Amino acid sequence: LVTPDPDFQLKPMVVEEPFTSEPASRRDLAPIADALDAELIRGSVSEVIAGAQVIMLADGMSLHYDFLVVCVGGHARGVYTGTTTVRAAGEAIGIDRLLAAAAGHESRRLALVVPPGVSWTLPLYEIALMSRRRAQELGLLDLRISLDTPEAAPLTVFGSVPSDAVAELLRARKIDFHGNVYVREADSGGLFTTPDGTPVDAGATIALPVVEGPLLAGLPHDDRGFI
Repeated sequence: LVTPDPDFQLKPMVVEEPFTSEPASRRDLAPIADALDAELIRGSVSEVIAGAQVIMLADGMSLHYDFLVVCVGGHARGVYTGTTTVRAAGEAIGIDRLLAAAAGHESRRLALVVPPGVSWTLPLYEIALMSRRRAQELGLLDLRISLDTPEAAPLTVFGSVPSDAVAELLRARKIDFHGNVYVREADSGGLFTTPDGTPVDAGATIALPVVEGPLLAGLPHDDRGFI
């Protein structure tokens, strides 16, 4: 098992970290590898030489394989400057600070943004719902929360029935859904929506990252770098 990380983190649970005192669950990989009689090697794969059945690591080490399973995922990249990006570069979200900033702004709005090109949007819906609950706990009862996304309807990837249920849940929690919206960044650094050019007026903004492929040398990939 070749990995740069000493532990495994259940990433879907990372969105809960800002709202609780507990970090997302992690599991030490060493005892797991020992239990499976596997060798754990700390390192990053830089290249696959398929013809020779060899992988090269970033530190220059090479490993021969009979069979190779590649599960390296992608790289999260923030799209907008001056915006809090969900777990881009491992950063934590100071949710109480962001809610206070949004409540103190003349718009009294927290904007949650799905950038163009992002297909997995579920984490931002979770953040929207938990932000509403946290705002109520802090007494910020008139805080506005909006979700700007290229999706035509909430979580359409799951089909019409779940989408309708989520839409009703957002209405019940007073979270404004703005669909078919593509948020861009102006040269001045402000955010605006296309095609109408409306500025995103908010005291604080939280955005999902764009995930890019690993561009692993020696393996075929698409134009976004995914295997």
